[in-house]
Amino acid sequence: MDPWAYSAPWGHRLLEKVAGGRGFSLKANRFLVLGLTFLCYTSYHASRKPPSIVKAVLHGSGGNPKPTDALAAGFLGRAEDAGGWAPFNDPKQGNALLGALDLSFLAAYAISMFGAGHIGDRVDLRYFLTGGMIGSGTCVILMGAAYFLNIHTLGYFIAVQIVGGLLQATGWPSVVSVMANWFGKGKRGLIMGLWNAHTSVGNILGSLLAAYMLQYGWGWSFIVPGIVIVVMGLVIFSFLVVEPQDIGFLPQSGSVVGSIAASEVDTPRSEASFGSDLGDDARDYLQRHLSVMADRQRGGLVPAHVAAKLAAHHTVRPAPRHGMFGMGSTLVLVDQAREVPEPGAEDELGSLGPRPAKVSAGFWGAWTIPGVTVYALTLFFAKLVAYTFLYWLPYYINAQKVGDRHLTPTEAGQLSILFDVGGVLGGALAGHLSDVTGASAVVSSSFVWLTIPVLWLYRHYGSVSFTVNITLMMVAGFFVNGPYALITTAVSADLGSSLTGNEKVLATVTAIIDGMGSVGAAIGPMVTGYISELPGGFDNVFLMLYGAAACAGLLLMKLLIKESKDLLRARRGTTKDSMPGSTPADLLDYTQISSADDFRYLPPGVSADAHEATIDNETGRVL
Repeated sequence: MDPWAYSAPWGHRLLEKVAGGRGFSLKANRFLVLGLTFLCYTSYHASRKPPSIVKAVLHGSGGNPKPTDALAAGFLGRAEDAGGWAPFNDPKQGNALLGALDLSFLAAYAISMFGAGHIGDRVDLRYFLTGGMIGSGTCVILMGAAYFLNIHTLGYFIAVQIVGGLLQATGWPSVVSVMANWFGKGKRGLIMGLWNAHTSVGNILGSLLAAYMLQYGWGWSFIVPGIVIVVMGLVIFSFLVVEPQDIGFLPQSGSVVGSIAASEVDTPRSEASFGSDLGDDARDYLQRHLSVMADRQRGGLVPAHVAAKLAAHHTVRPAPRHGMFGMGSTLVLVDQAREVPEPGAEDELGSLGPRPAKVSAGFWGAWTIPGVTVYALTLFFAKLVAYTFLYWLPYYINAQKVGDRHLTPTEAGQLSILFDVGGVLGGALAGHLSDVTGASAVVSSSFVWLTIPVLWLYRHYGSVSFTVNITLMMVAGFFVNGPYALITTAVSADLGSSLTGNEKVLATVTAIIDGMGSVGAAIGPMVTGYISELPGGFDNVFLMLYGAAACAGLLLMKLLIKESKDLLRARRGTTKDSMPGSTPADLLDYTQISSADDFRYLPPGVSADAHEATIDNETGRVL
């Protein structure tokens, strides 16, 4: 199959047909991918919430677990009393067994995360996501099925949680990789900071849905969220376009036009997004004509093989009068002579030809990419803090007086949602600051260090009044989830593309970083359960959180110093990547670009002194 063939999934083709048979613009496709991946990972997180919602019922302290509707009663065959659900209603070991469920899921998720990205580098991410969503949704449904099948075997619950954790790991590396394919690095921090709200939205919706279904029996609290993620998996299979090239657009990552226009290939801070050397008008001009080309025949990019030959031909030979580049039905003429590209530039231009085979640096090779180990360990401590709040904040609020009274479990659960609201705002601001400053380590480090005094204030003054509690909790969420969101999105994506512009290792790098974070996420809640019972109570927990935040800040110090020096150097008008004696070529101007439907050039294999040949750009034939 021609790797340039138009390969949109059937749902995307249907949308184009409904829209009049014309393809959507790049901006519209970006919004579609943004929405699909947001809903995708929202459903992942929503499906993780039922265990925390039904714990009280399983333990026997949260109400009647028996079926309350005809369907459930008929399926189960007999009613259970209100004493919880064996084996989790054991007075001595019930909490420990419930903790074992969380640990089995989170441990499996953490282990699988390391391998999921490695596999994702080698398979179609649309199929990978679909399989993971349907599989993990099935596991959530199987957890609920124990209610109807009257299953009380601990091994069953542990096994389902382990398999579910393994399959849940397919989500994060895949959606980050897809987002990186569609969004260049320039605005990735802000976009992904907003996009990362799926975590909080999923937590909130999952809690509300599971709590609502609890009135019909705790099994429904699992089954309904499980059905939701299965259905969402089918939506992803039908509509998600993994890469822009699949539907006729230029790659949105990797150096493309800049090197063709004799511009500097390695831009400052390794910026290599499409059109990074072009003005907005020039970039819009190119993409508009590429869209027209794709619209001409939605069944496939007919002239794509011509574009590939042009790229190869004009990369290895200097153009006598014009720098030329053809992409589909568009010919770009650069009104200045173009020198033979520097060694290695052919590889940069290769992304315009047929899509290369999937390559990967390998699991251990990805660890050697500068910054990966530091950010992975940083996320370990950042997630330890974040997930401790995720699993224990409602319990903590319920156990502490707010104002003059203790809140009910329902009120405590509703109030804890504001922590996620603060996290959404913190993630967005952290991403925006990363975009503006270009210094992700500086931003992450600032948020991490500010987390410590904010948590201290919340611990000592959160009980003063309802208003103070809300304010400090939102501020705590702001700083706790701010660097967490930035590291797991913008930083992961930037590190993935730092290996000579090759983003095929992105899924592996993202999996390594978030996998280490998942280990911290498993350890934090587990340790909290033990140390909160020791003398000192939750003072012990907050000391652990202070220490984890400090470790994250110390790990970032080296990168913080390096980035600070780079910023100071850039302010003085110098950059680390500048080569002695070299000056970047003039950037493309809008007036230097034109297009044509047919053109003349020397085909590959024809000597330089041969006559020019004319190529029909719609058929690719030499006339």
